Amino acid sequence: LMGSHSLKRASAHYAVLVHLGRKLAQAGFLVVTGGGAGAMEAANMGAYLADKSDEDVKEALQIIATGNEGELEFLNATPACNVIKRFGYPTYMPSLGVPTWRYSKEPFNRFATYHAKFFSNALREDGLVHICRGGIIFGQGGPGTRQEVFQAACVNHEQLDVIDQCPLIFLDKQFWKSNGVYDVVHDTSKGTPFHDYLLITDEIDHAVQHLIKHAADKRLPRYTDLTQFKPRIW
Repeated sequence: LMGSHSLKRASAHYAVLVHLGRKLAQAGFLVVTGGGAGAMEAANMGAYLADKSDEDVKEALQIIATGNEGELEFLNATPACNVIKRFGYPTYMPSLGVPTWRYSKEPFNRFATYHAKFFSNALREDGLVHICRGGIIFGQGGPGTRQEVFQAACVNHEQLDVIDQCPLIFLDKQFWKSNGVYDVVHDTSKGTPFHDYLLITDEIDHAVQHLIKHAADKRLPRYTDLTQFKPRIW
């Protein structure tokens, strides 16, 4: 999942991405983000809560939304640490963060189970696009996220083997239609195989089902039991 590092923790879209990350992990996907704050933190947090109850998720969202003051709230680690204090350190949930070490004003988040680090942001973004064979979901984002959209579209367009092309999902119709990004990708991809992999939606269940169908069609592996890694790793 890709999206803005400055997304507010108390915003509705942050909560949507937490629920999305949780559902993706529960559906057997490895949730991969840029490992930073905002939208990335939300998706990793959702995966972190994959084995928790709905009430636990509600409580976690209340905790993470508390104590954020100022425009640079993503530099404040206290609310995230409070969630971990309540629910424990990340365990074996399928969650990966790939931050740039250290990108200006974008610290890594506390919720990913695994962390990979790059010292070059260009290499990091290229790597993220290439490993996400199961699909990429774009939440609300600014210039960096929009660059990643076109980077992913270019990679999809250049793939010679359809098996290596992946879905591009734009979450939040109003946001992605109003800025014209989705329309550009949609219109310029006509006549290419990956055109049918595009999806714009407001529903996280729609997004998850789109990825499940893609994985089934291409026989991509998904986890069947979230505890299967526990004995080997923990």
